Amino acid sequence: MADYEVKIVVRDDISIEDRDFINGIINNLCDDLGMEVQKDNVTYSKKTPYRKLEDIPAGFTFYNKLRKYKNYFSTYEYYSYLENDYNGKIIR
Repeated sequence: MADYEVKIVVRDDISIEDRDFINGIINNLCDDLGMEVQKDNVTYSKKTPYRKLEDIPAGFTFYNKLRKYKNYFSTYEYYSYLENDYNGKIIR
């Protein structure tokens, strides 16, 4: 299990051009940061193999670089399992 995951779902109500645009952004970021989408097609995390905690910088950067495009997503969330942090809310 990754220490840091990003969950994104592209909105259904956007145009095909917008969908292609945002999917291109996501794919480029995945390539640049070594991220991959999981089987659920929602969760993105660092490609394995990596050492413990090495996935946090890539996941954090991936999430933050997508922030300016968040209007394209119906789901835009991150999970830091190390800190029990769900979208900036620490769960104790």
